Amino acid sequence: MHKFLPKFSEKNLINGKKQLSSVLPLPKRFVLGFLRNFGLEDRAYYEFNDDEKNIIKRLFAYHFAPAGTFGFERAEVTKGGVKTIFLDENLECKSVKGLYFIGEVLDITGMLGGYNLHFAFASAIKVASALKNS
Repeated sequence: MHKFLPKFSEKNLINGKKQLSSVLPLPKRFVLGFLRNFGLEDRAYYEFNDDEKNIIKRLFAYHFAPAGTFGFERAEVTKGGVKTIFLDENLECKSVKGLYFIGEVLDITGMLGGYNLHFAFASAIKVASALKNS
């Protein structure tokens, strides 16, 4: 079982002036849809009455179990690839000089939100710099 907000405390909301959808570490569209489902407007937590706060607190206690995946064809990220223990700090293969690996070919996985794309570019820059200096 998983929770939507396993590491986020309701205490983080109490004195905040920002709208709920901007404070909760969930996708904004999800929070807006959740609020809309209960006929609530997006506003600061302190502006909700006690009954409305009890509805919002469901997000903190809501347990869910993923029913499955959409498979490899719709995957956002996959695991596997060249293990970094076989590479030096410049991403060069330790056993085959001149062989470098970058981006998603490596066994490195980041969160959704551009992290994997950022790593692909950052690792390319790292290897380009190593090649330029060799």
